[in-house]
Formats: sequence, structure tokens, C-alpha cells
Amino acid sequence: MLYFWIFFGVLIIGMILITLWSAKYTRGVADFMSANRMARKYLLTVATGMTGGSGMVAVWQMYYQAGVTPLWWEQIGVPVGLVVAVTGFIIYRYRETRALTLSQFFEMRYSRKFRIFAGILSYVSGIVNYGIFPAVVAKLIMDLLGLPDYFRFEIFHYAITIPVFSGIMFFNLALAAFIACVGGQIAIMLTDFYQEVICKILIVLMTCFLVAYFYWDDIFAGLATNSAMVNPFNTAKIDNFNIWYFLIGLYGGIYNAKSWQGSSGYSTSAKTPHDAQMAGVLGRWRHLATQATYIIPPVIAYAVIHSVNNPKYAEIAQQIIATGVDITKAEQVLPVFLSNTLPPFLFAGFSAMVFACSISIDDTSLHSWGGIFVQDIVLPLCKKPLEPKTHMLLLRLSIIFVAIFAFFFSLFYPADIMPIFMFYALTGAIYLGGAGIVIFGGLYWKRGTTNAAYTAMILGGFLAVAGNVIQICWQKTTLVQRLIERYPQWADYLTAHAKEFPINGQWLYFIAMAVATVSYVVVSLLFPERPFNLDRMLHRGKYKVADDETVGASTDSKRTWQEKIGYSKEFGKADSFLFWFTIIYCLFWWVCLIIGTVVFFIGRAYDFEIPLKVWYWYFGLYFAIQVLIMILATIWLTIGGVINASQLPGDMRAHLSLASDDGSVTDDQDE
Repeated sequence: MLYFWIFFGVLIIGMILITLWSAKYTRGVADFMSANRMARKYLLTVATGMTGGSGMVAVWQMYYQAGVTPLWWEQIGVPVGLVVAVTGFIIYRYRETRALTLSQFFEMRYSRKFRIFAGILSYVSGIVNYGIFPAVVAKLIMDLLGLPDYFRFEIFHYAITIPVFSGIMFFNLALAAFIACVGGQIAIMLTDFYQEVICKILIVLMTCFLVAYFYWDDIFAGLATNSAMVNPFNTAKIDNFNIWYFLIGLYGGIYNAKSWQGSSGYSTSAKTPHDAQMAGVLGRWRHLATQATYIIPPVIAYAVIHSVNNPKYAEIAQQIIATGVDITKAEQVLPVFLSNTLPPFLFAGFSAMVFACSISIDDTSLHSWGGIFVQDIVLPLCKKPLEPKTHMLLLRLSIIFVAIFAFFFSLFYPADIMPIFMFYALTGAIYLGGAGIVIFGGLYWKRGTTNAAYTAMILGGFLAVAGNVIQICWQKTTLVQRLIERYPQWADYLTAHAKEFPINGQWLYFIAMAVATVSYVVVSLLFPERPFNLDRMLHRGKYKVADDETVGASTDSKRTWQEKIGYSKEFGKADSFLFWFTIIYCLFWWVCLIIGTVVFFIGRAYDFEIPLKVWYWYFGLYFAIQVLIMILATIWLTIGGVINASQLPGDMRAHLSLASDDGSVTDDQDE
């Protein structure tokens, strides 16, 4: 525990000191909400790279259940991810609007009433989606550190009992609320960057140790005890995380690019639209730098547990099984596995990292949802502008309320009702079901109408809420039994799906998106309105804002084919190299997917099956490259982030925020 307290102290004390220091730069609403739009690309990239404990457990669940096959099917979305990242799809135009929140853009594009409506929907969806974060993290920390349910001690002969679960949640939420309230987006961004640098070093060391300690031959053999864990074309046997999960995710990647507002402060913090675009490109490498860290442990743990006949790992497998954990649940197995394999200082560092990363996700989420309530619900309802001090006070009170809500939601919600990714998909769809088409239509289609936006949001949200209610009632009530009694002809089917509603959260999410898209287009065409002036909203042409210009920006009316796919004259030599190398690298794995899929279907016609040895070499090569990228990208992004972080104070001093830049939409912004 000594190692843990050292790491923990360094991380927590550092966050507090940075927060107190950054408070002097938080002088107005724009500072508080978006760091006055002064964040450069590397700082944005590194600071937004944190994965909290709940996200980590969600990844563990996927790869523990599906093995390495998701790594294959994830390549389906490579072209989509590249288009979104390198072209600045959505984010470039969104930054051009200079909106502090997404719903401020909704008021510019549609109407004030729609802004309020969308703000309420986003807020409800967001805080419910976030509501289980504290519980998942607290449970993970208790399992990692082997903490009891209660701490009992005496003070002046009075017995004091502190529940550990709620105590961890309270500590995390209190510190996160402190960071968000005192320093706003500036403190959040800098503390996230500080944590990310330290945590990256820890996870590189941890991953390298696991890769060196466990041999790929043995791991693959353990996975291959279930062919669906290593053969991507056998995933029909895997519930939830099969090919359909990734195909729906592919559609959602386009539909809801930048729609989710859980980190809305980062979406509006870029110094220029170009910085926002390049942060998306760099984000591909940030993702690759962390991906191996969260995938390798569950894959190895599954293989070890299913290698009881392998003398190398039999002892570890028996130790895990002997603890009595449910070996089908990743969230129970992984803490025990890591504590039995990692050296004490690495395990302590990992445990402290979970704490720190979770606080990072908490402060970002509290800031985002608290800000959305004030900016998109309270502010539009006010008949006159708020005084800056009143405005800042409301923002801080709103952040505290979200923390209180999350604390009690986590205490009482049955978090084990479905996999975490399914919960994310279902609760997120309350807002995301309709938001994607409303955002895309608002930024790219001048004929999209306000009535169409209402229709899409209502239908998408309704379908998601109905699905959420059914999911809960399906397991927690006698609904299934009543259906069997009423429809006996469906008894076999209902009995087979008694434990889980047959349409999972991902499919319900897809249905909501599809219905919303069709409704938006149909209503816009059947009930047209006056075409909207996009140039005014995007500050283009005669409406251009000087601060958003980048040296070397293109002024040509005709664009080359390179510019049409996202390349820009704003790119320097380093940006150009990174742009093209990112495309080539990602397309390499996508081409492997295409070739493998073609071979599979040809093989089916000629009674030929891709041998396991091919998957052994493919995934072995993939992990080897990922580990190498993790090491190099960590060094590269950290250096760039340190340079950008050192530039932020000077940028903040040179560009004072305006009192009028508070998220209000004035008459000259709207038309």
C-alpha cells in the first residue's frame, strides 16, 4: 500500500495545485466554459485522452467476452474514422460557429425554443448516462485494493462506521467538483494533461511487463479453446459484441460525429478550427497509444483462466478461481488477475491511475452537463443577460448538483442489469437518437427546418426511452411471464430470452437513429422554410472572424482533390506528413480486413476455412505493432503537449475573454 499512497499523493496533490494556479485565468464565462478557445492541438489531444474506470471496465467486458475478434471488425469503421478525423467533419464547422455549447448552435440554426428543448434532452440523457460512472469506478477500486465494505474505528469512545463504496464515490466526486468549479475548463484541461502524462508512463511499463511475462503462443492457445475468441468469422456465437455491434457503430460513427456532449468543453476549446481538425488526426494516434493497454489485460486473463492444463499458468489460474469470483465477468476477474501478476509498484501505480483517470472523467462530465443546464436551459429562458458573477455562480451550483445526482443514482441503480457499453448505447440514444441528423443538417444543409429538427429529436428520444424502460422491466418484473401467458405460441422464444430483452441497446440505438434521419429529411422537404444563411452562422466570407484565421489558410474558391479529403494549405510540413501517414497506416489494416473477408467467402464456396495459424500471425503482428506505437506515440504526444501547455498561460494573458461572450445568441447572430 505504500507504493499506492505515493502514486496517489503525487497525482492528487498535483491536481489540486494546478487547479488553484489556473483559477487566476478563469475570469469570464468563455474562460470557464472553453478556456477562451486558446487550446492548441497537442494539448487538446493529450488532455482528452483519459479513459476513466467505467470506460476501462467496459473495454474489459467486451474483450473478455469476445476475445481478439473485435480488433478485426473494428477495422470496418476505418474509412469512417478517417473521414471524420482528417476532414474535420462536423468539428471544423462547429468550431466556426464559435458556439460555447452545442445547443447554442441549435439556437443560431433553428430557434431559441428548440435550443431549450434540445438542452433538456441532452442534459437528461447525459446525467443518466453518466450516473453509473461513480459506482463502476468505486467497485473497481475496492476490488483492486481488496478493500472491505466498511471501515470501523473509534473516536472518543464513539464507534464510527464508514461505508467504503459510498466513501470512494464521495471523494472522487468532491475532488472533481472542486476542479471544475474553481478553474473551469482551464483547470480541467491542465489537470487532465498532468494526469495523462504520468498515467501514460505507468501504462507503458505495465503493458510491456505483461507482454514480456506472457508469451503469445500460450495466450493464443488459451483463447483458441473457444474458436469464436480468435476467428472473426465465428462471432455469431458471441452475444452483444458480434459483427452487428460494429456495423451499427460504423453508422453511428458518421451519424453522431461530435454529437455527444460529455466533453463539450473540449469541443469548443480549440484555438482555431485547424487546431480542432489536427487534434482529430492526432487523436487517432492517441487512441492507438492507449488501445493495447486496455485490451491486453482482459485477453491474457481469459487465456490464463482457460489454460489450467498449461503448467506455466496453472498456478495463476487456480489462484484466481480459488477467490470465488465469477470467471465469466471481466470486472471481477481482472482486479484479481492483475494483483496476482503485476509487481507491487506497478499494481499500486495502476490502482492510483484508475483513481486519477476517474476523477478526470468526473470533472469533465460534471463541467459539461452542469454547463449545458445553465447555458442551454437557464440562459435562453432569461429575458435579459445574466451578470457575469451570477452567471458563474449558476454554473458552479449546477456542477455541484450533477455531482449530487450521480452520487445517489450510483447508489441505487442496478448497474449489473446489462453490459456497460449496452447501457451507454441505450441511455445515450435518448439524445443521440435524433441529435446526429439535426447537427449534420444544421451545419451542411441550408434547407433543414426547425420542425424537422423537433420531429427527429422527439422520435429518436421516444424510441430510446421506451427501449430503456423495456430493458429494465424485462428482467426486474413479471413481464416475460405475462407475455408467455398471453401469447403461448411464443413461449419457447420468450423463455430462451427471459434473462435479457432480445433487442439489445445497440440495436435500439440504430432503430432510433434510422427513424430520426428519415423523419428529418421528409419533414424538411414536405414543409419547407426559407433557406438558412450558413455563411453568417459559420463566419465565412464577409462574416469572417480574424482570430479564427491560420497563417497559410486557403483563400481559393476551387479546392483540389487533396483539400476535398481534408488536406489544407494551413498544414505545415509536420501536419502534412502526419495527415498522409495516418491515412496510409489505417487503410493498411482496412485492406487486410477486405482481403480476409473476400478469402473467407471464397473459402465457403470451395469448402475451405482460414486456418487458426493465420489468425495467430495476424493478431500477433497487430499487438506487436500496437505496443511499438504505444511507446513512440507516448513520447511524441507528451513532448508536443508539454510545449502547448507551456504556451497556454501566455495565450490566456494575451487574449482576454469578453463579457458578452457568454453563450447568448444576439439578434445579429440569428436570422
